[in-house]
Amino acid sequence: MKGIIICTADLIKKHIKQNIVLMIQIAVTILIFLGFIGKLQYISSKSDIAETFNSSKALYYTPFSFTSQDITAEKIIKDNSLDILEIGCVNHMVIKSNDNLYLCLGYNDAIIERCNLKLSSGKWFDEYDKTDAIPIISLNNSFSLNDTLMLEDNNGKKYEAVVIGSISPDDYVIEFNHSGNKNVMSIEFFAQKPQSAFIVPYNSKKLPTVTDDFDHKHLIDDSPGFVGELLFCKEKSDNVTIEKAFSEYGEITDIDQMIENYKRDIKFDFISNGIILFVFTLLTAAGIGGINGMQSRLDRRNYIIYYMLGANKKECAAIEFLRMFSIATTGFFIAIFLYNVSSIRNLLYSSEIMINISTFCLSFIYILFIFCIVSMKYVIDLGKGSLIDHYKNQE
Repeated sequence: MKGIIICTADLIKKHIKQNIVLMIQIAVTILIFLGFIGKLQYISSKSDIAETFNSSKALYYTPFSFTSQDITAEKIIKDNSLDILEIGCVNHMVIKSNDNLYLCLGYNDAIIERCNLKLSSGKWFDEYDKTDAIPIISLNNSFSLNDTLMLEDNNGKKYEAVVIGSISPDDYVIEFNHSGNKNVMSIEFFAQKPQSAFIVPYNSKKLPTVTDDFDHKHLIDDSPGFVGELLFCKEKSDNVTIEKAFSEYGEITDIDQMIENYKRDIKFDFISNGIILFVFTLLTAAGIGGINGMQSRLDRRNYIIYYMLGANKKECAAIEFLRMFSIATTGFFIAIFLYNVSSIRNLLYSSEIMINISTFCLSFIYILFIFCIVSMKYVIDLGKGSLIDHYKNQE
């Protein structure tokens, strides 16, 4: 083993300039590769959005900007005698607790019952069986399970609240704060990464709840446009009648259509970025493989001498593997160092790229795979034919 290490160090030292260039090329390749893989991981994670809601008998309604606030969904339903089961609302609120103000989302019963949000810990509202405190779901890791808060409404009345669950800031919650053209609206319009502190039940008939006495209109009044609402139908066949009645006042889109639009966009993004990654992989494999191949040819005479001195294929393969592993590992650590330089990281990556330890592991495996294909080929070829002929053929 000691001889293998000595031979490996000698090969690296012998062509140190070429190896340094190769290490830098590996580092740059890894940084770019991280971006491509991170983009695909981000797109893949966004596919969870399509699962945030579990009711297909629903329509998403957002009023036109010129629609009077007096024309509510309830009024349209009543005027047209529409058969709608429930209206789902998400209220953006500012809640005061211990002299601190927290942004939060208020879900009514219809939304609570049909949400399919991913909890990182704890339980959802429908599992809460106490009646003496308002249950809340933490969204930004500021609160832990079973933490208690005293919520204060606009009249100064205080309510006890308890954290029963939490959602990771990297996952998704439902927020009705977008509108758009019917043909392009997707589920992403109301499923977003959390920007608020927590979720609370709003005007719930089944849970301890916050009420209209809280400052629930604060964000709505200060934001452009109106938030949307979900209309839950008894039967899917009622959708056409409901869409016709609401179309005069705003955009209305079938949940199924929104999910279909979103999945189509995700598929397109994944395929287009996947093709770019594939082309990049081929080009970098050719580049790194070519340089490493030239390096292996420079070391060819050394390997022939090792064979003549009694080394076998396994020992030469071990030397070549250790050589390429050392160079790849050094290049990998250079990439990690460069990644931690904020100016370089900000230049290469955006908020739509997800980079974690699995991304780094994939990039390292990718580099090792390229090295193995090229390096092992030369070791195997050297084991074939006459060593004397190989030696004579060296320039």
